Amino acid sequence: MMLQMLHDSKNWPLKRMIISNRMQPLMLLIPPGDYECFAEDFKEIHISSNIAWDNKHSAGDSLNDLCYFMAYSYASALNGELSYGALSWIKKRVNELTAADLELLSVKSVWLGFFDEGLPITKPQTITVSVTMETGRVLTASYKITGK
Repeated sequence: MMLQMLHDSKNWPLKRMIISNRMQPLMLLIPPGDYECFAEDFKEIHISSNIAWDNKHSAGDSLNDLCYFMAYSYASALNGELSYGALSWIKKRVNELTAADLELLSVKSVWLGFFDEGLPITKPQTITVSVTMETGRVLTASYKITGK
């Protein structure tokens, strides 16, 4: 949801590409057509909160080891690595991401999530997400959680 806010911003350039599927099973899953991915690959993602989450995560510290990044990427298909579909699914903690995980991400499929038990995600706070693009440009968005 937080990266969805960034995606909705007019600061995010898109690039369009055409994927032509020659294999019948692929055509059923993802028909040929225009697909959008970010014009620049992500280089780095940083997530933080303005409150302390625990003894290891003070206010302002990175939450990358607690947050999952999920997205679809076209990179494998365009590199000829996938024979069964045009998209590869990435689900990793943010601190485990590699440069290859952040290439040619589908515009409509980038999510962040906190799934571990006992995390204070419902407490009043502001979560900040910063994404460094391959050009060095940094895009930042904050998401205010009012709490329960």
